[in-house]
Amino acid sequence: MAFRSRPDRHERNDLAKDAQFPTISFDVCFTKAVGDGEDDKTAASAMWMIMCDNMTGYVGCVPLRSKNQVKLAVCELMAFTQNAGHHAVTYLCDNEPSVRSILRALINARHSLGLPTRIQTSKVGDHSNALAENSVARIRQLAGSYMDQLHTHLNMRISFFLPTPLGFRQVV
Repeated sequence: MAFRSRPDRHERNDLAKDAQFPTISFDVCFTKAVGDGEDDKTAASAMWMIMCDNMTGYVGCVPLRSKNQVKLAVCELMAFTQNAGHHAVTYLCDNEPSVRSILRALINARHSLGLPTRIQTSKVGDHSNALAENSVARIRQLAGSYMDQLHTHLNMRISFFLPTPLGFRQVV
């Protein structure tokens, strides 16, 4: 079956489950669709921010044009947290500079509103953000399978780039 290969191993360390506050884990990922006869290196890719709540299992996916869309990412994380029904929360993310800038702006926004916020980041070079990484793998597999089925059975080709990126917000 298409897009059902074995994903990278992201072992859960259950740090998020042991947290005093609910944990919202987030990460950015890139996806691309490579058609028959297309070169993998020249195919355009789309950027997505994946958000996952450890208490409810709520997963959100938001398209971003670049890693510089910090304000949009912060607004989406704030809305995601509010929709999950959390007041005091811990945010878990990778130690990547662009993700850290989103985290810094998010902390400033939440502190200015007087909301209790804690942060937790993985070690440098270590992708131990298992909540978000496993959600990325699950969403990528499902989206790839759906796209393959559309292409195989209906002979439809779907582009990753939509006229309005916010038109494709998904909450799983």
